[in-house]
Amino acid sequence: MGKKILIIDDDIELGEEVAETLRDEGYSATNVSEPDKGEKLIDKDAFDIIIVDYKLPGSNGIDFLRKIKQKNPKVNVFIASGRPFIEEIIEKEKVSHLLAGIIHKPFNSEVLLEKIKDF
Repeated sequence: MGKKILIIDDDIELGEEVAETLRDEGYSATNVSEPDKGEKLIDKDAFDIIIVDYKLPGSNGIDFLRKIKQKNPKVNVFIASGRPFIEEIIEKEKVSHLLAGIIHKPFNSEVLLEKIKDF
């Protein structure tokens, strides 16, 4: 089985579409729509890559990124966002060093797979 990937996105359909694309490519992909469910999975399982939406219910991807990296500094985390200025937000929050990258929405399967292939 390929690398283990966790997708945390409140858009359930999009998260499942991404998970399915990753599974088709040989990855083990899990999708959750709530950050607390994602956190519980991270606490009990080791993931190679985590893709977290910037806009989450009751939280945001940057706050969640900080939590994830405290628990597992070596995990590769990507922020997914449809916001046009996400790079500036990440720079302002001073978290770019914690990220493996940014994945822009709407997702393009080829771009997604290209971004994660080396992690």
